[in-house]
Amino acid sequence: MKPKIYNGIFTLSIFTIFFLNFPVIKSFSQNITEADLGKIIVSLKPLQDIYDLDTAIIIRFEITNVSNNEIKFCKRNCPLEGQFIADFFEIIDEQGKRLDYSGQNFQRMPPTEIEYITLGNMQMIPSEIDLQKGYKITNPGKYSLKFKGDSVNKLPDSEPVSITVQ
Repeated sequence: MKPKIYNGIFTLSIFTIFFLNFPVIKSFSQNITEADLGKIIVSLKPLQDIYDLDTAIIIRFEITNVSNNEIKFCKRNCPLEGQFIADFFEIIDEQGKRLDYSGQNFQRMPPTEIEYITLGNMQMIPSEIDLQKGYKITNPGKYSLKFKGDSVNKLPDSEPVSITVQ
């Protein structure tokens, strides 16, 4: 009969081999600095002048680096993620009422390196997103739409744009 210490060493060895070879997830605090804020322009562009209530309301989202240097930013909580995972638009109807967000919400770990994008000097990155996937636009009328940057992506807010839904 073997002493129990061998089982402990074996378990420790397997544990060590597994975790030494397992990729480490790093959290990055690199982000847009206050000095960079004026060098990033976030803009929204409706693809149509008038949208039908029962169809997709596609909005083009663009981030432009107007500086002479590369800027690294986190793509979280913006349309560059390809879907609504957070409330990142402010949509206000003609009566001044803000539309409620109806998309998904997740609690997430701090961003990792793969969630950061480096945008070269004078470069732009676009994305398109369907507003109906994150907000319930159920009434015809004019709406004001604005992107809201947050403490994770550190992107500036966009200027508001108007859309008409019939």
